Amino acid sequence: MAIRVHFSGEDFARTRIRQELSPVLELNSVVRELHRRAAAGRADGPAEQEGPRSARRMQMLFDLIPQRGWTPELIEALPVRRSPAHGAVWELRAVTGDRLLRETELMERRRPRPLPGWIRRLGDDPGLAEELSALVRHTFEAFLAPRWHGLETLTRTAQATHTRRLAEEGLEAVLPRLNPGLICWRPPVLEVRVGSGHAEDVHLDGRGLTIVPRVLGGTRPALSPTDERLWLTVPVAGPGPALRPAAEPTAPRTPRALALLLGATRAAVLWVIAHEPGSTTGEIARQVNIAPSSASEHAGVLRDAGLTVAHRHRNTVRHSLAPAGAALVQAHLA
Repeated sequence: MAIRVHFSGEDFARTRIRQELSPVLELNSVVRELHRRAAAGRADGPAEQEGPRSARRMQMLFDLIPQRGWTPELIEALPVRRSPAHGAVWELRAVTGDRLLRETELMERRRPRPLPGWIRRLGDDPGLAEELSALVRHTFEAFLAPRWHGLETLTRTAQATHTRRLAEEGLEAVLPRLNPGLICWRPPVLEVRVGSGHAEDVHLDGRGLTIVPRVLGGTRPALSPTDERLWLTVPVAGPGPALRPAAEPTAPRTPRALALLLGATRAAVLWVIAHEPGSTTGEIARQVNIAPSSASEHAGVLRDAGLTVAHRHRNTVRHSLAPAGAALVQAHLA
């Protein structure tokens, strides 16, 4: 069972590859994982991490974003400023007006159970909409903001491959390689196997398609067949971050070739930064099991070599991959 996306000649000309991550899609993946942890009663769920009151507030997001399947577009992200070094800084908030009404009506049709009463009141209660917006911003700040710069660096490097192939060989060379096994190109139809198992025929009718990178959320693609702005998610090949560092962290296994190139400890430091973009020096030291002073020294060498960058988030300095470091990591992925 698959969604069959029909292309015309005009759709080929209007298909684009997005270089930036979508804050809303990555946040959806975080909420889905928190939802699964809460349902399983895991010790790293939201109630155990931030207290029962936080868990009750998180239920609002759980009502909007199920553990699997279709999610309404009731959250939007607006870039409030951009910089060459750090990309976009996003403001996340609840949607309003006609878009809210349209998405709520769609939820009524697609959800098997009646909607919670607070969702029905969302358009008439500005205070409720602001509460949802504040919750969205808090969740993004807690789980994604410290690592966002590093995730985008890794994403741009991975997406550059698709962009280069698009320019040199054309869209028909890109589509079969997006997510083999789950996305299949049978000209002029793109078959997309989504997690919900939903099947239908979607005719782009000249609108084109936006291919969106995604770090979290596994390998399953997502598609928005009912939206005027059609997009398709593809996984970024490479390590993604955990929602929280483990209580007793262990370093991810470093490729042998990378260890031979940089030295075992320095390669391990680079590999931790790749797996946990936005890590502090102390977090790197714990992951690699070295002294903080040694972690600082290795991080400094990697930064001076142009493989990593350091940026300040609130009162901490966090380490992320530079484009050269992301390219080196990509080259050594299994």
